[in-house]
Amino acid sequence: MTLEKAATGDRNNRSSHGLIEIEVCKLESTVMDGKWKHAIAFTGLVPLLAAGVGDAEPLRQPSLSEIIAACRDGQTASLPLPYTDVPANHWSRPALSEIYYCGADRLDPERGVLTRLLSTPDTIAIEGREIRLDVFLWRDFMPMADTKLQGTLTLRTLHGDRLPDNVEIDRVWLVNGDRVWETQPTGEERNNPPELNEAIVRRGPTWEVGSSVETVVQLRDRVTGQTYLLKGANAVIEATY
Repeated sequence: MTLEKAATGDRNNRSSHGLIEIEVCKLESTVMDGKWKHAIAFTGLVPLLAAGVGDAEPLRQPSLSEIIAACRDGQTASLPLPYTDVPANHWSRPALSEIYYCGADRLDPERGVLTRLLSTPDTIAIEGREIRLDVFLWRDFMPMADTKLQGTLTLRTLHGDRLPDNVEIDRVWLVNGDRVWETQPTGEERNNPPELNEAIVRRGPTWEVGSSVETVVQLRDRVTGQTYLLKGANAVIEATY
């Protein structure tokens, strides 16, 4: 199948609008032993960056927490435009940003965020050291105790290496079915041996005991600012009395 295109119009007269007209002239295809031709004629307007690449918006990789907040609040315009060949003020920018950051189903952007969370790897390598996440979740039903969800998150190297000193957990997502709780750890402790690092989350949702929960953390390098995502193994909410 061949597709031939011809540009029409005076580009110089239209450069101030940043637009160029494209006419699709002919679509030719072969079916079985016979040939048929079908002509499609239409005029469409496609964006053209009149000012060149120099005016493109600088690329920046937002953190997952920024993406989730923007998708939740309908503020994807605050995120960097993912395509440098589309002008920042083009009418298609909101749709492109929502599809790119929040998933293909624009009517349910949280679903796209959920898919992004659950596709996080369960091991990552930082400074050549493989790291995994162990999770323990529980609710305390002792008299006078806070019965909201709590958890201990333990970073652990796979081969007994020392954890990188500058890496810490700075954001946590717990996923139970289609429910997502986002929080920050309330404390972090580097233990002996040095391949362990624990963080605590408290005052979570009152999800049912026995529920299976996926945990995703964002790690941040305090020196470089670089972030990493890591998913723990499924954890079942325990009850303590």
